[in-house]
Amino acid sequence: MKALLDKKKKEQAASQPADKDTKKSNSAEKVPNTSTKAMDRSLPMTLSEEDALRQQVQKCWIVPIGAADAGDLVVSIRMRFNQDGTLNGYPEIIMDGGFKSEFHRVAAESAKRAVLKCAPYKLPLEKYESWREVKMNFDPKDMFR
Repeated sequence: MKALLDKKKKEQAASQPADKDTKKSNSAEKVPNTSTKAMDRSLPMTLSEEDALRQQVQKCWIVPIGAADAGDLVVSIRMRFNQDGTLNGYPEIIMDGGFKSEFHRVAAESAKRAVLKCAPYKLPLEKYESWREVKMNFDPKDMFR
């Protein structure tokens, strides 16, 4: 009789981990994934979201003062982002035909420093595909509107 009881205890002990694993997998299936919203490529950034990004950069941009033709110091910067709003690499200065003057080079470097200084950025995760790569124009006339 004792041998039968010992055998039954061993069988129960062997079957318990399997039951626990089953319970774990069932409970995991019931928990909905609510940590992030699905990323949808068709969701463009709204104008207010673009303005919010511009305002974040604007806080860090020091416009070169006293530059000749300051109104023409328009610089374009390409930024690539990770999903957490950090930069994915260094910002890229986009200047078709090169710099027009030393002031343009200074303005471009100033814009690049602003992008680096203000990171990470607060951007809507569900629209990551829309802001994964952004080209922003740095124009003293438009940046501070």
